[in-house]
Amino acid sequence: MVVEVLHGTDAEGECGPSTGPFVVDKGKGIAEVDNEKIKHLTMVFKASLDPKAQPAHKASRPIRSLGKTFYSLTGSGKNNATLSGPVEDHGEGPECVECSGLRSLPNKISSRLEGWRANLLSQAARMTLIKSVLASVPIYTMSVFLLPRKITNRIDASLRRFWWTGSSKEGRYLSLKAWDSLCKPKACGGLGFRRARDINFSLISKLGWLLISDGNSLWTTVVNAKYCQVEGFFSTPRPSKASLVVRGIWATRDFIRQNSIWIIGQDSEVNVWDYHWSCGNGIQYDAGVLNPKIKGIDLSGWDRRRLSAYFTPEATNSLISVDRRLLADSDSVYWKSSSDGKFSLKVAYWDLNKERVAEKDEMCSLIWKSKLHERLKLFLWKLCCDVLPFGSRLQSIFGKTPDPCMLCGQSEGDDDLGSVEKVRWGLPRLGRIKGYVDFAKSDEEGAVAAVFFDPSGSVLAFGAKKVSASSVLQGELEAMRFGVDLATRLHLGGLCILSDNLHLVQSVKAKSCPFWNLHLAFFSLVGALHSGG
Repeated sequence: MVVEVLHGTDAEGECGPSTGPFVVDKGKGIAEVDNEKIKHLTMVFKASLDPKAQPAHKASRPIRSLGKTFYSLTGSGKNNATLSGPVEDHGEGPECVECSGLRSLPNKISSRLEGWRANLLSQAARMTLIKSVLASVPIYTMSVFLLPRKITNRIDASLRRFWWTGSSKEGRYLSLKAWDSLCKPKACGGLGFRRARDINFSLISKLGWLLISDGNSLWTTVVNAKYCQVEGFFSTPRPSKASLVVRGIWATRDFIRQNSIWIIGQDSEVNVWDYHWSCGNGIQYDAGVLNPKIKGIDLSGWDRRRLSAYFTPEATNSLISVDRRLLADSDSVYWKSSSDGKFSLKVAYWDLNKERVAEKDEMCSLIWKSKLHERLKLFLWKLCCDVLPFGSRLQSIFGKTPDPCMLCGQSEGDDDLGSVEKVRWGLPRLGRIKGYVDFAKSDEEGAVAAVFFDPSGSVLAFGAKKVSASSVLQGELEAMRFGVDLATRLHLGGLCILSDNLHLVQSVKAKSCPFWNLHLAFFSLVGALHSGG
């Protein structure tokens, strides 16, 4: 049978393809197979006989992965055997097979936790093990598929149980702090763990980002040609019969749309009704129509009449302030919260959890930055976050009144402690004028101010004005530019500009733009500083 299938000859030596089902009787057994199983066996035997072919188990993997067909050898005695192929269908299709492979991820993590080595680790060591080893086990699968919430919850449950108890065995245990709180950054009062569903969503978001920003790669070309022939990624509805990978990518569209922005070019094709966009001057827009005929009238390259017809007065003034001839030739997409505008898993994870990590914990930051042993740091963190099983903590859980202190005999209490702040002032260098600039913002609008002191420490001049800034960094940049312009108008020489924004000061010294949407205003400031000496 094998010779006939492989070489295309029948038992009589005549050429021609084999037909089935057929019966071959060689005196040792009878095999009844159909055409599909003949193809399967042919693939396996070819892989086994050809030294250049891939191994047989890899060659037959596409058929075995369907999970619907199994072969059973039935019969009586050694001389009578029937190779039959009943089909077993579970009624769930290929998606069930793929999901069954995903369900094994929590078991892979649990298998890493078994053994005496993991059970003997301290809680600080278990924290390191979770971050460096256990959390990376499902990363490859998470980078391709958007896992169901049930699977990610099981992964988190395994890690949570192991950190609190040091074991993966089932049973009840006392958890003195919620897992969501532990999954916050250390600077926000957590331990730096990361929830599985957040990491999974961030990894899939990277695929969606590549789909709109990298159109030259092979896989993005194939996906766009198959699913986005008429409209773009953001406008095309999710295909009804798409694969698990494509369905996961389409689930991240709203998140990518909210956190990305397009910098329009001279011949822009950006649909400004659907996307966030900007001219590169730091001002962001999310509604309006950019008419392709708005160009080439005045010196700035814009048609003021058409701008006024399509935009609000505020948007018109901000667009006119930008020289259209300085814009790039084509549109480019940037990630809003990234300093260089590029996508990264870190910024995506922070944007996904920005509501949970908005508040910083200064005390926890000092604890984790201190030069102490990790076990002592963890103990101080527990003490700071009320995670130790003290009487007050157990009372909040079980309702039992705590006993008096065994050392002093007094009941527990809390003392309000205030922080201490030192302010130091100094005179400018001899013969130098010191200028302080700052930015302040309320809910609706902001303002910048500048104050100049002469070498004796007396106020020489001051000024202030209202500005519109989308971020604190942009406001501080506007304040520094206002101080430079004011000093230029007053003809002040030997000036030292002082700002309380260290990031901006270091960027000016290095002549490196601190954020992607400030490059026009930033290099204008650098030019003004150097022209004024």
